[in-house]
Amino acid sequence: MNAVYGVAAAALVTALLALTLRGYRPEFALLVSLGGSVLLLLAALPYFTDIVEFLRTASAYIGEAGDALRILFKTLGVAVVTQLAADLCRDAGESAVAGKVELCGKAVVLALSLPLASDLLRLAAGLLR
Repeated sequence: MNAVYGVAAAALVTALLALTLRGYRPEFALLVSLGGSVLLLLAALPYFTDIVEFLRTASAYIGEAGDALRILFKTLGVAVVTQLAADLCRDAGESAVAGKVELCGKAVVLALSLPLASDLLRLAAGLLR
């Protein structure tokens, strides 16, 4: 719980520093924002490793449904990375690039979900026979 307070404080300091610098030196404000974002992500990494380990253990118990679970979590990972990249692009004033990043993320999510859609179609066809 204390880690959340530290992350929130670091985020506020980063935002205030970037906001202050934006009026005088916009290029330094962008660097502060990017640096703060990287530090905040590094602070969150231990929690992500715990989550990934739990999901590996859970998928071992699930068996065949583990494939669907793997696809689901890959999709979730793509969504998180896409959102992060798009937000960083928006912070840099590149909203057009952010839109393209989001479009690419959506295409990857769709491509990842094709095996599940194929399985569903096969199941539906089997039920109709």
